[in-house]
Amino acid sequence: MLDPITNRVTNWFVARTFEQQRRADDLQYAPGRSEFFYMPELAYEPVRKAIHAYLGSGNRERMMQQDQGCGPDNVLACCKAGCSAVTAGTTSDFGACKVESAFTCTNGRIDNAPLADGCGSSYSCAPSSSSYSATTSLAFTCPGASPTVTGKVSCDANGVCTTPSPTGDDDIGGTYDGTCTKSRFFGVLAYGAYQEKMFSTAAEASAFEKARYTDLPFTNDACASTGKS
Repeated sequence: MLDPITNRVTNWFVARTFEQQRRADDLQYAPGRSEFFYMPELAYEPVRKAIHAYLGSGNRERMMQQDQGCGPDNVLACCKAGCSAVTAGTTSDFGACKVESAFTCTNGRIDNAPLADGCGSSYSCAPSSSSYSATTSLAFTCPGASPTVTGKVSCDANGVCTTPSPTGDDDIGGTYDGTCTKSRFFGVLAYGAYQEKMFSTAAEASAFEKARYTDLPFTNDACASTGKS
């Protein structure tokens, strides 16, 4: 449904149907989680008009690498392996404005700061005297290793860019003790069959979110169809 004035969709809602290691306080912690890198397979159940999702967790690009494979291209591994602090910041400078993003992980807790968008909604080609640069800075505080790495690239007003200075992809080193995260295959009722697993309004999407499944024992009044479990 489109708003006749803004031409924006007014009935598009999003909610999660499953969350690994769900917590009662809804905070996001990296330990114990194994990321999803590929799309799920979906199967339709015609009798109950339900959709089931099947997917496997785990980093297939690093199948032989344990959680201790902590580095610039595997920041979440640092959060899971025992680093007390990990920060990642990216700045895109368009000459006339900047866009900044920040990710932090403190003692396993994940936080993603809101995007600092100094460009607003009026994106346009910058004046001919402007240049562009992008900078990424990563800082790690881990057992036995606390490096800071930076990557940068810049382009002048004519579109001529410097050779990028990469952050690299090597492990940062350090010594880690702890249990490796288990990767699993999941089969989840994604949508349909029960009232709390369907939505078409913002309120229903909120209820759907509260009734999301998890892989831990979890008591939740929102899950009426599963005995609040």
